[in-house]
Order: sequence, then C-alpha cells, then structure tokens
Amino acid sequence: MFESRLRLFRRLILLMAGMGARAFELQVKHHDHWQKQVADRGLENTTVEPPRGRILDIRGRELAVDKACIDACVDYGAIVAEPDDKWYASRLWHVSRADSPTSTAPLPPPSSRR
Repeated sequence: MFESRLRLFRRLILLMAGMGARAFELQVKHHDHWQKQVADRGLENTTVEPPRGRILDIRGRELAVDKACIDACVDYGAIVAEPDDKWYASRLWHVSRADSPTSTAPLPPPSSRR
C-alpha cells in the first residue's frame, strides 16, 4: 500500500516538474518571442463594412443609421438578472437628457433635486 502511494506521489512530482519546466520555457526562455506577439496583436486594425443603410419609421424619421463603430460598452447594471429600478430610471433620465437638443449641460436626476 505504501509503495503504490509512493509511486503515485513520484509521478505527481514528475508531472509538476515537467509543467514547471514548460512554464519556465514559455515565460523566461521565449519571453522576447511572446512579447513581440503581444505587441503585434495590438497593432492589428480591421474595418467592418456596415451591412445595410438607414432604418426609418413610418413618418420618415431615422431610427438607425449605419456608421463605423470604434468600440462598444455594456453597463453591468443593465444586464444583471434583477436590475435596480432606481438605477435604471436615473440612467434612462441621463440618456434622454443627453440626447435632448435643448440640453447644454447635464442636470442631476430628478430624485436628487430639491
């Protein structure tokens, strides 16, 4: 019984030593190669053409316009299983306020004004 456990322990030690040697090879020995790979990855630009034109409503107002996009962002509060109603209402108020043509500066949400 002791000898089988000892064999298993030796195999585990050899496996961990092999993994450590591979990690050393990748992180120390070939560091310059992987650093160059990372630097080259960051310089890659890709342009994606928009697949369609404008989307209009029944009155001819634009609902969506295809434009080149630089990045996308998702607010975590909007995708949780149970969003906070106060957060959602204040966020909606800020967005509608920013889109308003008469707005020059954002105002605090209605709940914080007296």
